[in-house]
Parts: sequence; C-alpha cells; structure tokens
Amino acid sequence: MVLIRPFSVFSVLAVFALLFSAFASAEDKKSPAVLAIEAVGGVVLPMAGNGREVAFHLRGRDLLADEGLKALKGLDEVISLNLRDTKITNSGLVHLKDLSSLRRLHLERTGIGDAGLAHLSGLQNLEYLNLYQTEITDKGLSQLSGLKNLRKIFLWNTKVSDAGVEKLQKALPKLSISRGLDLEKIAASTPKAEPPKPRTPLKWLPFGGAEKPPAKSIPGSFIRVNFVNQRKETVKLVWIDYGGGKKHYAEIAAGAKRDQTTYSTAVWLITSLQDKPYGYFVTGNKPADAIIPNK
Repeated sequence: MVLIRPFSVFSVLAVFALLFSAFASAEDKKSPAVLAIEAVGGVVLPMAGNGREVAFHLRGRDLLADEGLKALKGLDEVISLNLRDTKITNSGLVHLKDLSSLRRLHLERTGIGDAGLAHLSGLQNLEYLNLYQTEITDKGLSQLSGLKNLRKIFLWNTKVSDAGVEKLQKALPKLSISRGLDLEKIAASTPKAEPPKPRTPLKWLPFGGAEKPPAKSIPGSFIRVNFVNQRKETVKLVWIDYGGGKKHYAEIAAGAKRDQTTYSTAVWLITSLQDKPYGYFVTGNKPADAIIPNK
C-alpha cells in the first residue's frame, strides 16, 4: 500500500512563496524600463495577443521631453506609441528609429516637422500614422514613400499640398490618406442631418457620500465624455491617474460643456477653483454625458 502524506501548512506556504518569488522575479526584469517610462508620464499596457502599447498623451504632456524617449529602447515589441499633444520636437524622434515592431504612431498636435519624419523612414512595419496639425510639408511627406506597409495616414491641418499628396499616393497605392472633410460639400449633399444619438449618462457620486469611486483609474478602451457644468460657478476637471494621483485637466465655466477624450474605467473628480471636492464620475465603455449638478 502506498501512503500519501497530506500537505502540511508549511508545504502550502512554501509553494506560495515559490510562486510569489517567480512572479516578483518576472516583474523585476521588466520594471526598470517601465519605471523609466512612467517617470516621464508614460503608461505601458499589454496589447491583445502580443506586444505593448506606450502612451504619453494623458500624463506626459508636461513631463515628457525629447530625452525621455530614450526609455523606449528598454522595451521590446512596442506595437503602438501615442505622443499626441506632448512637447516633443524633431530631435526626439531619433529615439524611434529602432522600434522595428511599431505599427501605430500618434504625433498629432506636436511640434514635429519635415526633419522629424526623416527618423521614421526605417519603420517598415508602420501601418498607421497620425500627423494632424503638425508642421510637415511635401518635403517631409516624400520621406515616407518607402513605408510599404503604411495603410492609413492623417494629414489634416498640415502644410502639404495636393501635389505632395498625389505623389505619396502613387508611391503607396494601398495607402488611405485623410486630409479632413469638406463640410460645405457634405452639407449640400445631405438633405437632413440625423439627430445625434443619445449618450449614456454617468452617475454622479457626491464627495463624502455613501458610494465611493475607485481609488485610481484603470486603463481601458478609448471613449469620449461630454462634461456639462450646471453649477453657477467655474469648476475644475481633475483626472485620478493610474497611480491614484490627481492631474488637473481643465476648467469648465458655469453653464459650459467640455468634450473630453478619456478611457473606460477612468475616475474624474470635480472641484471648486479652490480645490474643494464636489464629486466624482467613473466612465463606462461607451460615449457618455457627465452632468455636474447645481448643488
């Protein structure tokens, strides 16, 4: 007869200790690069299937400088990079030239121009590029003609010409080029505009009430929220970031609205101009209205 000894409390604890040690070890290996990115306002998120998404547009607008992009070299498999609204310059883009796995790149509303695009010519896996409201011209656009996998590019409010766009289209016939909408033509061809679809209302959580918001935001899917201030005073819109810190985003005047880009499961705090907290909203996974009550 074979006797099977039951697990003791000590053996169970030993197993948990080994598992925790292995997990901690894996975390230690990736933490230096992640911490370096977080130090300059970045967020590193795993993507479905494989690779990573790195985003600076929520917290890095005031923290990120060109030198901060050096931290990207410590990460492997960066698939998506969002630098929208940051203060990076042409010089900073030199740190992207070795991101061979990069497929999506957001550069909208940054100060980059033709000199910066020269550093992107080797990103052969790039599929999506957003250059909305940048200083690029036809000269910079021509440097992208070798990106054979590029499928979508946004050129709204740039300095490119029809001739420059036509030249790029000939070089990359599969590329979809967006230069914005001709609103006059759309209005003329549309007999009647459809009424806007109602948005999901977000629940107002008064500060100090029985229902508490999460302690911090959780990364999720991209959505938009329309904040409507019904108070008789200007209020502050404050994002509770992924570490539980407070990030002031905007001021909303009495009776005014603000259409805010955000992510699902984000926590937003409403305060007075003197930072007195009034209440919270927690976003869902759909576009929503956030009504700030007059009380």
